[in-house]
Amino acid sequence: MLAYRYSGDRVWLGGAFFIGMINLINLAPAPPLDGSKVLGPALARIHPWVERAALLLVGALAVAWAVWSRNFIFAAFVGLGLLGSLRTLAARPEAERLSLVQWLASVAMWLIALALCLIVIAIALRNA
Repeated sequence: MLAYRYSGDRVWLGGAFFIGMINLINLAPAPPLDGSKVLGPALARIHPWVERAALLLVGALAVAWAVWSRNFIFAAFVGLGLLGSLRTLAARPEAERLSLVQWLASVAMWLIALALCLIVIAIALRNA
């Protein structure tokens, strides 16, 4: 966004929008995306099955959206991650339970990243 602001070249604006969208998608709490690695432990603190149910629901919705929008590569990517998470009954056997401070930090960092992506996308759309 700074490169666009100082140069006025719209290519930088398009690049910022594209990167913001990719990061926004990556924040979705669906396996194997990074959002599942951030929100998964936070949800597991509530209960391990809450984590599993939420990740499977969001993963299934992401696959359905990708198929509906004819983005079959993304659907296959998330679908394979979803199937991989179904292989075992244990949601997160190797992870320790987060303390309250760790839980709050995890959720807060995810929300900050989400807000930053949305801000970049909104600025890029406003200036387009």
